[in-house]
Amino acid sequence: MSFQSKLNPPLCFRRYFRISALLAEITQNSTYIKAAQQSADFLLFRVYTNDSLVPGMVRLNNETCQIHQDEKRNSWSIGYTIEGLSTFLSVRANGTAMERHVALLSHATLTSAHTTCSRLTNSVVASTTYPEWHEGRGIQAVKTNTFGDPNLVRGLSVAGALQSDNANMSTYISSYLSVQYNAVIGLATVPGTNTYGGSWNGPPATNYSAVDQVRAAQVLLTGISLAQDQEGKSPSPSPSPPLPLLEKRTLPITGIVGGVIGGLFVVTAIIVCLLHMNRLRRYRISSSSTDDIQPYPSGLVGEKTGSKKFTPYASQNPHSGDDQTQATTDSSSNLARREITTAELVRMLNQRLQPEHWREDEQLPGYGTSTISLSR
Repeated sequence: MSFQSKLNPPLCFRRYFRISALLAEITQNSTYIKAAQQSADFLLFRVYTNDSLVPGMVRLNNETCQIHQDEKRNSWSIGYTIEGLSTFLSVRANGTAMERHVALLSHATLTSAHTTCSRLTNSVVASTTYPEWHEGRGIQAVKTNTFGDPNLVRGLSVAGALQSDNANMSTYISSYLSVQYNAVIGLATVPGTNTYGGSWNGPPATNYSAVDQVRAAQVLLTGISLAQDQEGKSPSPSPSPPLPLLEKRTLPITGIVGGVIGGLFVVTAIIVCLLHMNRLRRYRISSSSTDDIQPYPSGLVGEKTGSKKFTPYASQNPHSGDDQTQATTDSSSNLARREITTAELVRMLNQRLQPEHWREDEQLPGYGTSTISLSR
């Protein structure tokens, strides 16, 4: 828009309204609050169009004080207006600041907050659906060069952030801005680079343009704020009830040591039992492989033969020493079959020969060193 005119220069009230509202919000100063209020009154009652938009150019006739409006609509113009209205509504929500400066505003035509909010909502809907500023998919395509407008994106972003109490409008604005963000990332970005084109519908421009980077930067900043808002609105998990405090208990050191020692003792006892059982099993296997020994028959004395066995014969005095012979027989009969050494065999023979009468012509039998198998 050209600011030069032979008759009357165009009014820059939209920029003036926005900066007055921002200063009033930050400083809470009465001068800026008054300037923002007067700008809002002029905008809503003198300039606002029937389609809830703002003309691209407004001129004032110094002689007649009539306002001449351009029929052309500019997206940047409504972007400034939406940002100014949203900021001013947040200032008016601060009742303390407005009451403190109500005397200064008494002479002005105070626009009700309801009227201001209603006009703001209508402007948001009108600016996001205006056909000359969008293509069929909802992506901004302003003017014949189909460029996106960062001023409109900024105004809508501020409105969505400051008017968060209006859930419907906030959700609507977030959806619209998400479409623009995805378009810049997916359609206007040069592949493999961080260079963005001015046309958000694509394809990305081949030539670098600083203005196009600034346009895209506003959309990227808006995307960051949207992500932060969604994280803040996501339902946080309900905190779990605090666990009851447990009494501090000392570890039973004595019990632990006793348990360890007892466990070692049990393990040692098991190992000893297993070794003993294994030893008995091997002893039984070794005993079963040896020849069995038969004890002497009671009351009989044999002669030595060539087969190393004695042929029994009757005792010359069968009734002499019956008690001792019977005891020896009982003792011999109770012996289990086992190996008998030479010393044991001599001792047994001596016991058997004690009650018998010795014959001088009888020769002593020859004994070998090996074990002798006896049978009844």
